[in-house]
Amino acid sequence: MMNRVFSLCAAATLAVAAAAQVDETFQFVDAAGNEVADGTVITVSTVETNVLDELQMVIPLHLKNVSAASAAVGIYESIDAIPNGWWQTCPLGNCMYLTASGYSPKAIVGAGSTVAIDTEWLPEEGQYATWEAQLQLSVFNIVYKEQFGQQVPAAGDEVIASGPKVTIRFEYTDDTAVRDVRSVTAVSESYDLQGRRVSCAKPASGLRIVRRADGSVRKYVGR
Repeated sequence: MMNRVFSLCAAATLAVAAAAQVDETFQFVDAAGNEVADGTVITVSTVETNVLDELQMVIPLHLKNVSAASAAVGIYESIDAIPNGWWQTCPLGNCMYLTASGYSPKAIVGAGSTVAIDTEWLPEEGQYATWEAQLQLSVFNIVYKEQFGQQVPAAGDEVIASGPKVTIRFEYTDDTAVRDVRSVTAVSESYDLQGRRVSCAKPASGLRIVRRADGSVRKYVGR
């Protein structure tokens, strides 16, 4: 009987360990391409000014597909502790303002490819705070959708594996210097889905298309 109980406990322990195993399809990397290990805590204390004269604290990370095949990825962003301001996540070419913890836009990334996570906290000026957010990479299923008569691969909605997680510690204090890093790619025009020109202010909900002065286009989704 004791051997049976021991075997059951061992099996349960192995099952928990397997469930907690970190998938290695994707990894966080720094600007130089060096791996940022699962569980790393990164402190962000640099405050910059963007082209809309907003303060922003940019997370200096990229994600890399280190597998031998294309795979779909999204980032689960735990931001319930956000003290003020806005949270913007723009990986893979699409932008979204999150008001609570949730997934970033997701997409398929080719084998060996690296992309910026392009995610930042936009604090309210003078509303000093120190807090932490968590980012976890998730691998999604790939589905096929018809587009112009062809079956095109796209990221699905099913999480099939959980990848590395990092903690971002933001430190915005009264002695933090603000860097002016306005870009020449300033926003020139902003439209809603009906093609109507709208303010460039951050949307609380809905979708807008922004065309920048350099001709690049981004999609912003608020929720």
